[in-house]
Amino acid sequence: MGTKFLRINVLSIHADVFEKFKDEQGKKFKESLIKDVKGLLTLWWKEKELAEKLSYARDRVVECYVWMMSLAPEPRFSRSRDFAAKTLNLMSLTDDTNDAYGVYEELKQYTDAIERWDLAAMDNLPEQVKPLYQELITLFKETEDELEKEGYSYQIGYVKQAVQDVCRAYFTEAEWYHNRYTPRIEEHMRVSFISCGYPAAFLFTLVYMKEASIKAFEWWSFEPRIITAAGEACRFIDDLVTNEFEQERGHVVSIIEAYMEEKGMTRSEVQDLFKHLYDVAWKDINEACLRPTPFPMYILSKGVNLVRVMDAWYNCNNADEYTFSGGRTKDMITELLVNPFSV
Repeated sequence: MGTKFLRINVLSIHADVFEKFKDEQGKKFKESLIKDVKGLLTLWWKEKELAEKLSYARDRVVECYVWMMSLAPEPRFSRSRDFAAKTLNLMSLTDDTNDAYGVYEELKQYTDAIERWDLAAMDNLPEQVKPLYQELITLFKETEDELEKEGYSYQIGYVKQAVQDVCRAYFTEAEWYHNRYTPRIEEHMRVSFISCGYPAAFLFTLVYMKEASIKAFEWWSFEPRIITAAGEACRFIDDLVTNEFEQERGHVVSIIEAYMEEKGMTRSEVQDLFKHLYDVAWKDINEACLRPTPFPMYILSKGVNLVRVMDAWYNCNNADEYTFSGGRTKDMITELLVNPFSV
């Protein structure tokens, strides 16, 4: 899947945390910290020591934070950003494990443990993935306890189910790769729409939102068009930009290869088709935002902003500027998080 699931490593962030790092006027970060915004965002990641426990763990702290800002930018949703970022970080590591580093039999054991969702299941896991499983179960237990105290415990069940669905999709793709199997287009789309993780990311940022009633979570579970269109648009951008790199390193057959084999199309023809389907998805997203809905725009806008960030990091220069973020993406993040902005 490559970059399909936001490779994130983040910390719990609340607006007040940053106050002690600002200057005497309280307007800018202290000069000594201006160049170390990343340092302010890595406490959770370092505390968990996942980088040491998982040799392939990648550091995407700041990129992740910017992504979560786009889905839940309002200050009052800081806990939503926190939970979503942590969850996506752990899912990202699960994806990396399935993609390039895991042994097939071990991946099956991990997926079975996710289905059980019990720390006792760790006893049957390979040592390499135990820390990852433990952190995921612990994060959800802590979140569930907090939500229960506040009367929103219903939220965690939907998110847990989404995580299990994504992990099942990961393993299905691992089976395809293990068996050198090329799925039919419809089969591939059904699985990769889940494994890409973008619809799940939408759901994760609803957690801790008091305004997100059980109806909002039910609405998400029925896959409304704004969710499916946003997921499709992100999936198309991801495949268009990262496909050749992923196939070179060894990766499950992408939807592009599935189209080429089933339809007899050239790579260029499939790419042109995906660009058209991407435009169609955007039109559907816009239409969904204009229709009457019982949900406020700050919920619907998550679908819009999810694709906007993908467009900024992948589509503008037709390059993967999320994975290789040293140039334009670094400049963009600097403008957002470091340089002061007067209102």
